[in-house]
Amino acid sequence: MQKAEVARLFEQVTMAYPNFTADKEKVLFWHQYLQDISFDQAAENLRRHIVSSTFPPTIADLRRPLVQKDPEQHVDYAKLGAETKERLHDMERWAAEATPPPWRRGGVIGD
Repeated sequence: MQKAEVARLFEQVTMAYPNFTADKEKVLFWHQYLQDISFDQAAENLRRHIVSSTFPPTIADLRRPLVQKDPEQHVDYAKLGAETKERLHDMERWAAEATPPPWRRGGVIGD
């Protein structure tokens, strides 16, 4: 990321957080820690931060790796619900068919 891009991020931060102050020294300081990440990553992290926090972001907030959703990884909630219902039915059946241990049947261990 370039220094001018850090300054662009600061423009957004000051719009969202009026108490945040941006100056040339702060841009240079933050640039040291943001120069190895892309502007797009930092901008997306800033967008997510703005909608979820009442406090200005830190350098660490903007450095977070973006978690990408795998389009192949679709959650089929109907299938999960059906599988859960089936498993609960199996557990009820197993409980009904279970034989109590010998000491509960009045027998002695080793019979």
